[in-house]
Amino acid sequence: MAANEPRDDNIIWVPGTPHPNYKVVAAEEKDHWVPAPGYTWAGDKPSVDNVVWSPGTKHPNKNLIAGEREGDWGPPPGYARK
Repeated sequence: MAANEPRDDNIIWVPGTPHPNYKVVAAEEKDHWVPAPGYTWAGDKPSVDNVVWSPGTKHPNKNLIAGEREGDWGPPPGYARK
């Protein structure tokens, strides 16, 4: 390695990290992405720029479901807000 070449020894893949430009997050498998909560792949071929808001999708970590409007979350059937 040349003396002026940058090093990436301290750069690691961090699952769950959101992508800065797309509605995906880092998957457990290195260099793979999954749709962010509330989103699903829009086509047969997964791609970071090909996700859509999916109403009714359950949040992976909370007792919420995706609402009709993008970004809205609400309680699942049988539950109500306090």
